[in-house]
Amino acid sequence: MDANLVSQSPMGAFGVNFYKAIGEQSGNLIASPLSAYFALAMVLMGARGKSESEMLRVLRLPAGLSAKNDIERLFSELTSHLNSMQQVELSLANRAFAAADIRIKPDYAKSLTKTFSSQIANVNFADPKTKNLINEWVEKVTKNKIRNLFKDDFDSATRLVLVNAVYFKGSWKNAFDKKLTSSQKFKTGGSSVQVQMMSHPRKTYMYRNLEEYNAQLLELPYKGGELSMVIILPNKDDGLAQLERSLGRADIAELLSKASNTSNVIFSMPKFKIETSLKLNAYLQKMGLVDIFTKGANLTGISEESLSVTTVVQKAFIEVNEEGTEAAASTGIGIGLTSVPNFTDFRCDHPFLYFVTFKRLFTLFGGRVMNPAA
Repeated sequence: MDANLVSQSPMGAFGVNFYKAIGEQSGNLIASPLSAYFALAMVLMGARGKSESEMLRVLRLPAGLSAKNDIERLFSELTSHLNSMQQVELSLANRAFAAADIRIKPDYAKSLTKTFSSQIANVNFADPKTKNLINEWVEKVTKNKIRNLFKDDFDSATRLVLVNAVYFKGSWKNAFDKKLTSSQKFKTGGSSVQVQMMSHPRKTYMYRNLEEYNAQLLELPYKGGELSMVIILPNKDDGLAQLERSLGRADIAELLSKASNTSNVIFSMPKFKIETSLKLNAYLQKMGLVDIFTKGANLTGISEESLSVTTVVQKAFIEVNEEGTEAAASTGIGIGLTSVPNFTDFRCDHPFLYFVTFKRLFTLFGGRVMNPAA
């Protein structure tokens, strides 16, 4: 894979804006900027005019024919690379489901196959079984972690459904010793809950004291060396809301670039499992993606029919334990007619942020832990 091409990837910037938009959600949170990005990119390939301009801007992509070629190469190479990573299990899959009577343009079908390795399945959206068919495909790709992505039946106005699914299971480079896991207090909202806290007595981590944010950052690598989990912990027990506001448009990759090796980090974090379902329409509109949701949407690169995006939904799951992390997400788009000197104590015993990143360039999964026991 072309490292230079990926290093220029706009997915990192999109991820920052995406998390800022969905951050209004309260409580525990897990979402996948990567999954949302791929699903939207499949729409982009058929967008024209104002719809295309807006999508390029929100996805942080340049305009022009040469840029389009770079976009296609970026997605095809990235898909291939992520699906062939060593020592971690990571699968990224895309699929298009089209009404049997819609006339998909050959160039669009070719682009989906070439760029996203996506096939187009012809279905009858008026048949309730179609919803089950799509949900079952998502379940299979995510190893049964994402169930019932689409809760409601489709109708005859639905013309095309584009789905991205990503599944990740990785082992820590330095696994936690289960014998050191113990029941401890996790402070949340003026009270506390008992949680299973994992501990590393002393390890060497990439660490940074984020003085400007009154927080700390630590990177937990997975085996294979390309993926890691980044933890950002506010110094104050009740400091997460202020931290999220202060981070604003800060890029995780930029924060990590200033991290340095630190020995003797005493680290502890809770085991946790989080599942989140989000309807992304309003959040994407807040990010500036408006035209594709209107009657004036221009998706003529897909079909000559008058199409617009009716719904964008995402469901994501993550589980973190002593061995590592298991996470999954799927985004579906429905298109229809119209401390002490010698060591650092990094104790995640109060709400914190987490991000699973690829080579410090962009985020696969991210969110917050408010209450691990919830």
